[in-house]
Amino acid sequence: MSRLAVIDIGTVTVRLAIADVVDGNAAMLERRSTICNLGEGVDKSGELNPQAMERVTRCCRDYVSLIAESQVEGVCVTLTSAARDARNGSAFVTALQELGLNPQIIPGEVEGMLTFWGVSQDFAGERLLVCDSGGGSTEFVVGVLNNNAPELEYVQSLNVGCRRVTERHLVSDPPTQTELAQARQMCKDAFEAELPWLHHHEVASAEHAGDAEDAGDAEDAEMLRVLQAGRQASIDKPERLVAVAGTVTTLVAMSAELEPYDSSFVHLHELGLHEIKELIERMAAMPLEKRSQLKGLQAQRAPVILGGAIAIEQMMEVAGYESLIVSESDLLVGLLLASSAQLEGRGNTLSWLPLISQGNFV
Repeated sequence: MSRLAVIDIGTVTVRLAIADVVDGNAAMLERRSTICNLGEGVDKSGELNPQAMERVTRCCRDYVSLIAESQVEGVCVTLTSAARDARNGSAFVTALQELGLNPQIIPGEVEGMLTFWGVSQDFAGERLLVCDSGGGSTEFVVGVLNNNAPELEYVQSLNVGCRRVTERHLVSDPPTQTELAQARQMCKDAFEAELPWLHHHEVASAEHAGDAEDAGDAEDAEMLRVLQAGRQASIDKPERLVAVAGTVTTLVAMSAELEPYDSSFVHLHELGLHEIKELIERMAAMPLEKRSQLKGLQAQRAPVILGGAIAIEQMMEVAGYESLIVSESDLLVGLLLASSAQLEGRGNTLSWLPLISQGNFV
């Protein structure tokens, strides 16, 4: 058994999970989520702003206190889209190291693969499309879990997310019809260009891997080469779509008017495209102040939920799904499984190794 903690520092939220991992299964002891909006303004400025970094640092300091009380064997910390995009992302990593952490900025493809590993725990042996719709990026993964090892056909990360869509297009309060149309078109164009069952998919080559090498991470570059080499030029559409992250879990909570939030209701809940369209129409007619008061919606998420809902709507329309399953078993679970395998010397099937902090935390 390994007792581990993992922290996922995303564009909108910072999340913590502490769990005992036994025989490839994670038994959760603690799970926290805090909206910190690390990616505020990154799409326009190309940098993390000081206030956002301070919010995340304070949050991580609180998380480290919880970790210290839990007597974990190791901690793994990842940063995703906002840190990938920011020129000062690596400097922020250095600042977080002062907390005793060893953070990694991971490529979108790694983010997607880890998410798939977490999601597929509930769908062993079933071929899935997993969609992780975050604040700055959306990851698509097609594969199947066999013997708790992900077998992947396709992984792609696109620069579409609730904060990015909002900051580029939904600037009025409430947004204009033109802004809504532009937001939908941005998402539609990105998804139509990439989903492989829509057309013959030509694999983007080693250019992306070269980006990882330029960033000084040869291991990630090699992982991307292996992944790209394994992609098929054309694949069939999976029967089931499973989606994760704060936008879809919030849409379930809003549709059911959940107060308080009920994780057991949300996890594996089916959400229809028609429900999402109804929520979009309702939210688009409201100013932010009124939108933030809707049942099931955290006030801090209100500024970006409409952009996120549009991204999910367009993803489903382009991909050809009338409904999706919402999962709360996501990147955090994948990180726990990968970290446990690393500590126990078993490796993993993802061609990526987590950096794990061990010892005392301040």
